[in-house]
Amino acid sequence: HHHQEKENKKFKNPRWQNVLKYLESESMSDWKLAIIEADIYLDRILDQKGFYGDTLGDKFKQITPDKLPSIQIAWEAHKVRNRIAHDGADFVLTMPESRRVLSYYEIVFRDLEVID
Repeated sequence: HHHQEKENKKFKNPRWQNVLKYLESESMSDWKLAIIEADIYLDRILDQKGFYGDTLGDKFKQITPDKLPSIQIAWEAHKVRNRIAHDGADFVLTMPESRRVLSYYEIVFRDLEVID
């Protein structure tokens, strides 16, 4: 059981794990969902941290790099989310692009200390 004890020390964020599960799919709509879900989660976390605004973009505008070093990366990820939301089926998302965007959210979540 030694292996398991070690595993438990590393904090697993179930919400983030669920987002990543979408990438195991072969379906573009699931990859899009992963990004949408990551974005919703980021919105929630910023609320909890006390950044207020109607939209995630409004919240970002109050955040300086000293508060969140990866704020620029957060914007980049969010732009892709907006294309998914606005262009719908017209927006073609590839698997590598999905991974790239989720790696951006991952950096931001690390900065915000919700995953390690």
